[in-house]
Amino acid sequence: DITAIVISLNSRRFLRDCLDSLRGAEWRGVTHEVIVVDNGSTDGSQEIVRREHPSVRLIANEANLGFCKASNQGAAAARGRYFLFLNDDILILGDALARLVEFMDAHPEAGLIGSRLLNPDGTDQFSSGRRFPTPANALFGRKSLLTRMFPRARWARAYLLSDKVEAPEPYEVDWISAAAMMVRRDVFAELGGLAEDFYYFHEIVFCGRAMRAGYRVYLDPQSKIIHYEGAGSG
Repeated sequence: DITAIVISLNSRRFLRDCLDSLRGAEWRGVTHEVIVVDNGSTDGSQEIVRREHPSVRLIANEANLGFCKASNQGAAAARGRYFLFLNDDILILGDALARLVEFMDAHPEAGLIGSRLLNPDGTDQFSSGRRFPTPANALFGRKSLLTRMFPRARWARAYLLSDKVEAPEPYEVDWISAAAMMVRRDVFAELGGLAEDFYYFHEIVFCGRAMRAGYRVYLDPQSKIIHYEGAGSG
């Protein structure tokens, strides 16, 4: 059902915990495989995959190809109906991934779905699913000083969709974070994969293309994942 594609670079400790959390997730009968695309690690990450997770398929690049090229590599080797792209500093909680599959199976109009990203202390990162940015987000972005000072400001709430993260069911967003992004296999192929000519905000590009092709993008706030943002390869 799922191919989890983990992109990693010199993040041995986080990669180990990420793979352990995938192995220990509540899959509820959802079948899965895991592919790690390593972008030239020199810290022993590849050895950990081979030694501790022999069932994980490892693609070992000699250099850092970047997230998008590495993700497309993993997708080319994947066998799942859904591709789940993950950063290496992710911890899967409970049945987070089984929920995504069940929703996608029940909603054929959904091209992509993301999980709710939490900080290690359980607070929201508000990076999971957002509206497309506007000029106002240059001032009221996720990490801007003004948003930290005025988190309830209309522009910040509209962009981050922060009023919806406690919803009981998935809801539509414009784009989701590639730190934990599930895509239908056929949609991924139709859109030509991730945009390799973008390094940052490539998720906006990909989700925008999906929406223009007639697919919907969702966030499931009850699919919860810990994200050590920027601590791993990022």
